[in-house]
Parts: sequence; C-alpha cells; structure tokens
Amino acid sequence: MAKEEVIKEMGDDNGIPDQKIKEIYVLLLIGCVNRSIKTHIHLQKELFLFSKILNPELASVFSFNEHNFGPYDSEVEEIIETPFYYEGAFKEEGNSRITLTSQGQKYYKELIDKNKDNEKFQYLLSSLKLLREIYDSLSTDEFLFLVYTSYPNFEKNSEIYNNLIKNAKIRKQILESLLNKGIISKEKYMELYSLYD
Repeated sequence: MAKEEVIKEMGDDNGIPDQKIKEIYVLLLIGCVNRSIKTHIHLQKELFLFSKILNPELASVFSFNEHNFGPYDSEVEEIIETPFYYEGAFKEEGNSRITLTSQGQKYYKELIDKNKDNEKFQYLLSSLKLLREIYDSLSTDEFLFLVYTSYPNFEKNSEIYNNLIKNAKIRKQILESLLNKGIISKEKYMELYSLYD
C-alpha cells in the first residue's frame, strides 16, 4: 500500500509532500474514533506502530528516534501545535488529551467524503480504528512496556525503561493488567515475565 496511493488527494498529480502525508495520518488517527487520544505518548506510539506493523511505507515519512519515552518524531508534536496544511485542526484538552477542533472535524469529513469509494482508504481507516480501540485502552506504562518489549532498540535514552522492565514487581503488575485486558496471552505473559529476570 503506497503512502500516496491510499489517499486520493485533492488534485495533487505530482505526489503529496511528506509533511502533508504526516498531517493526514495524524488527522485520520485522531478523527477515526469519537474520542480524544489520551496523551502525546499514545499519539506517538500509535503512529509508530501503524508505520511499523500496518503500513511500513510510512517509515520513510515518519522519523521515529529514541527518546525519553520510546519512539518519538518531533514533527508530530509540531503538527499538533502548528500544522502547515490543516491549520487549526488540533487542540489539547486538559492533561494533554489531543482532539480535533471543529475545523479539524471539517478537514476529517472532507478526507472521508473524497475517499468514500477508495477501498484502500477504507482499509486504512479500519486499521486506524482497530489500532485506537486496542491501544487507547492501555495506560501509558502498559503501552510503553509493550513498545519496549517489542522494539528494545528504542530503550536508549528512556527515562522509565528500567522502572517498567527491570523492576519485577511493576513488570508483574503491568503484565497482569495486559493479560486481564486480553492484550497478551498467558504464554506471552510467562515469556515476558521470565525474560528480564
């Protein structure tokens, strides 16, 4: 699924600039379910996992690097604060929840309407909704734990890796919560619990 192919973009014959692609994916991720994204960490990690698992073509668009809280793309933060193509689309609510403004909802609806007959776009939207349904249910610690155990090379520069992964008591609490939420199997629980002992 080519990064440009999936979005039937507003008469742009020469391809879509990477910045606009990023803004579209942020807009779609936030807008695809009727609730705000919990934290900036959730936004960053959901985009990271989407680009790694569901659409590897986006790896060339997003630039995730090691950071204090795992994979991080500084341009995603800039998009939330001052988007170039979708001005005024995003806002932060109390305690760093991110949502679409009324203008952002208009942009989102325009993208949906322009791509209503595009099967690849509909698949993309379904994938983003699934991603949100799974990962929005996680606490920040649970989400970071999953990212660190799945992508250990992103632990570099982490402020909380040791506390989440190497502390047996916290690791057990997180694993039990993930198991109870149906995010991991009992086998995965045992594997991750014993892996760091």
